[in-house]
Amino acid sequence: MKKMIKKLIVTVLSAVLMLTAFTSNPLAADASGDGSFDVSAFELLVGLGVVRPPESGFDPARPLTRAEFAQTVSTILNGGPGGASEPSEDDAVGFTDIKGHWAEAYINHCAARGAVSGSGAGFHPDDAVTGAQAAKMLLAAVGYDPEKEAFVNDPAWESNVRAAARKAGIFSGFDAEPLGEVNSYDAALMCINALFADKVTYDAQGALETSDMTQAEEAFGLRAVAGVVVACEYAALEGFEIQEPGFCLLLGEKGETSVIKVEAGLDMLGRTVSFFAATSSGGSGSLALAHYSGTLARFPSNTVYRPAVSEVGFKKTDDGFTLDIGVGEFSFSAYPASGSGENVLFYDNFKPIFAPASGSGLDEINKLLASGGVLSAVTAVGNTGRDEINVIFKISKSFARIEEVRNGRITVGGGVYGFDDCVGISREEFNSLQKGDAVLFAVIYGSGKLMTERTLLSSAPDA
Repeated sequence: MKKMIKKLIVTVLSAVLMLTAFTSNPLAADASGDGSFDVSAFELLVGLGVVRPPESGFDPARPLTRAEFAQTVSTILNGGPGGASEPSEDDAVGFTDIKGHWAEAYINHCAARGAVSGSGAGFHPDDAVTGAQAAKMLLAAVGYDPEKEAFVNDPAWESNVRAAARKAGIFSGFDAEPLGEVNSYDAALMCINALFADKVTYDAQGALETSDMTQAEEAFGLRAVAGVVVACEYAALEGFEIQEPGFCLLLGEKGETSVIKVEAGLDMLGRTVSFFAATSSGGSGSLALAHYSGTLARFPSNTVYRPAVSEVGFKKTDDGFTLDIGVGEFSFSAYPASGSGENVLFYDNFKPIFAPASGSGLDEINKLLASGGVLSAVTAVGNTGRDEINVIFKISKSFARIEEVRNGRITVGGGVYGFDDCVGISREEFNSLQKGDAVLFAVIYGSGKLMTERTLLSSAPDA
């Protein structure tokens, strides 16, 4: 799981962490030039203080200076700007060429912790930082002792740094290790790897020990969370409970569950997601998005199909079922019902429909899958990256007219609903509903919430 998360972090954020204090407009472009930055991830990094809102145009190929990179490493060491070890005059180490430099405090802070050294009495703050120099700074940030590891005062220091950086994963994701000047993109990827590399310490005999703690966890209280969304405040997959408003439930790779303080809509059920969280002070062991906001980042392994209802059907096989969704047959890996030993074939308005014990009931299941109201839609989700489908949702909405509007509540389909009871409609749209307005609606199994939308239909369609 840990390797999977670290790989995901590099994939999702490598084009984002490049937007550091020394780069610029995060929305201008990315390394591929298509402007497709993950804005929520950038907001997260801004919240951490590792990056700051830039002021000028972004140039991913621009070499970074030693001062700029020292500022970033200092922030990582601090756990954000103004952290527990904020740069101070006590950090001064005597570099003669940084007095009055804008990065003086950051450079001294890094030097006092062994993260940087100079040449003679100078640091050369405005020289371009090299790959080995950047790696040395980041290795120190995760706990490596530059003197013990011969990163300083050794003719082979660069080779020593590169060997340690490879082992620690600092160069993970590079086709070739950066040898000369480091640009914004390379620096970003190295910083990502360092934030989520294992911290190291030394035992009483000076032997290197690796911990399961990362700099992101230790300094920022941050952890990466990944899993399948199995419940939210509106609905839940079979065997799981609907969550409180503003929370969702994740099922991890090893079957563990985590309550996450973040909103997840109905469209996220059954999908694998990953995002960053910190232990909430709200108790109950729940996780929250720390002090910054963000959205769930969809995991690359999700595959989503939306076939026509008529194209979907199950077939019985010797070892279970296969699913035909109009684009080929897929193996089907359904979630088991809690304690029942049965499998859920699909969800009809989020009500679980169970697989028959034998193939004798499969025709009825397929008829139910193909039936529907005025508007029916099927969504098939594969969340493992393999050629299989893991969960299928069928939503069937019926036509109705608003029977009554009173005291901020509407009566439709025999039920009475306030705005907080509805899903998929804005407050403005809800407040504008009048008696007689035509809507399409469906009641969500379990929570009784109303999925509703205004329709332009002027009368009920023919049966």
